[in-house]
Amino acid sequence: MKSNSLLGTERNAPPHFAGRTAELGQLSRYAEYVFRNADPSGGIVLIDGVPGSGKTQLLHRFVEQQQADETGVLALTVTTADIPEDAKSLMFLIASAMPVGRRKALGIVGEERRAKSLSFAGVGKFDWDNPRAPDLPIAEMLRLSKDSGWWQSQSMIVSIDEIQTLEPPARKMLRVLHEGLHGCPIMVVCAGLRHSSQVLANPADSPHTISRCALRLSIGSLSEPEAREAIVQGLANLGVGCPANVGERLAAASMGFPQHVYGYIAGALAASDEIGDPSNRRFLDAALAHGDKIRSQYYEARLSAMRVPKGIAYFLAGAMHDADGQPAMYLHEVVRALERLPTGYNPDRLAPMQVINQALEAGVLVEEAGLYSFGIPSFHEHALAAYRAMTA
Repeated sequence: MKSNSLLGTERNAPPHFAGRTAELGQLSRYAEYVFRNADPSGGIVLIDGVPGSGKTQLLHRFVEQQQADETGVLALTVTTADIPEDAKSLMFLIASAMPVGRRKALGIVGEERRAKSLSFAGVGKFDWDNPRAPDLPIAEMLRLSKDSGWWQSQSMIVSIDEIQTLEPPARKMLRVLHEGLHGCPIMVVCAGLRHSSQVLANPADSPHTISRCALRLSIGSLSEPEAREAIVQGLANLGVGCPANVGERLAAASMGFPQHVYGYIAGALAASDEIGDPSNRRFLDAALAHGDKIRSQYYEARLSAMRVPKGIAYFLAGAMHDADGQPAMYLHEVVRALERLPTGYNPDRLAPMQVINQALEAGVLVEEAGLYSFGIPSFHEHALAAYRAMTA
């Protein structure tokens, strides 16, 4: 079996999780508050970052740690498409995530992941297939679950990835969980791209805005020691020894960006299959070459996801570089640059804001404190090199 077959894709769990100590600490402290006080009224938690920054893995790591360190912590992992549009469906989904023994004790009947009926003290029974069951708002149903003893010695983390894809029908349910007035120890943690906060706060087709989060953690690159740990220990877990000097070079090349870390681990695995001995100078050269290729493929994939000609992004990289040497621009400067696009770059005559929105949705551009940039310095350098090649 080749070493590369032991490594998943960049979306899978890394062979070794490194760093994010501060973020995990913040998440744990807020979880302790919510669970001990049964007070989720501070709102949802948002983890955001550019594609490949490790949002999903941080989310999974937090849930794993909570379940390992605390008793009675349940995990409900859903996509935005899984969020029900009605109160009964959401309540049954929450009930289905409880342990079988606890569900039976609470009068929740049905197979795992598909509750069939549930009972609330003093109110009665809710059957999934009974259209005559009381039609109560989700906040009221949650309060009834608390009064009925559902949450004694029990709490829940609801984790939602790719939150920027949230559709209007599910917003109402998420808004209720966000407001947290039900008083149940439920912590909602979402992960999404850097513009997720704007998507939540300014929905196009829904009145259910979420403008303030309990925590917003915008994650970027790991430190060089963390990247080195992720690479060296990750390779060790995959059965490949990595000398310290090789680990340092690969970590430096990765610039600490998690997707690049993955790429150089994959590069080292490929070099192990091709060269063998990691102390051979050719091993490092091969690992770097493979990792560089994966990094370039990542950038080109992001540009392709933008659904506009790549040349526009290349042109923007050049314009940002020419703006006092700062690889960032304010919105009006980006708009002005796009208005000056030569015809060959924009054959479909796309409006500047259409290009900007597509770039934000694809993770090509990010906005921070009013400044727009490529988010990752090496991404800007990649696009700038392509621009120079086009204009040479």
